[in-house]
Amino acid sequence: MPKYTDDIIAGYSLYFTDKCIVEAMHVHASDKQLSEAGSAKLFVYANGDTEIARWGTVNKHDMAKIH
Repeated sequence: MPKYTDDIIAGYSLYFTDKCIVEAMHVHASDKQLSEAGSAKLFVYANGDTEIARWGTVNKHDMAKIH
């Protein structure tokens, strides 16, 4: 089950999945509709590194703030 934060970064809500058996822990940055279709997806690794897996509708400027 995704866990939502109260954080809004660059106008995007953040939610994360910490126990996924298929993928690494990841964070979604979603618009006001909280739709997965337009959300960005970032993998977060145990050493703290992140990798952008999907940009969704997030522009380069906003992604820099989120990342």
